[in-house]
Amino acid sequence: IDVQSVHRSAYSRAWMKANHPFLILDFVPGGCSSVHYPCDVDIQQPLKLSMQKPYHEDIVGEFVTQINDGSAVLSVNDTLRVLRDRIIQWMWSAFTVSKNRDLVKKVSRGEASE
Repeated sequence: IDVQSVHRSAYSRAWMKANHPFLILDFVPGGCSSVHYPCDVDIQQPLKLSMQKPYHEDIVGEFVTQINDGSAVLSVNDTLRVLRDRIIQWMWSAFTVSKNRDLVKKVSRGEASE
């Protein structure tokens, strides 16, 4: 488990002991995630970043349009309809990153974080 205060708390450790007594908690020191969690660092991180980029482009584009239209107050349209339509592009961006066979091969060989 990552060394985060929520994971190390007495409450969390007691809950784990009560609900999963067969598990032994082992904390991964800070800075070692890339060694112990290669998929988290080398695959999930690029996926998350690839979704954030088009998200930020959408938000900035929306603000620029409002500024150019002379809006006094800037706001983000976060209605379900708008988010539903936008998330397709965000997910497509992440999908194209996940199709990178070289990245997946590096992770499986333990080379991606190096």
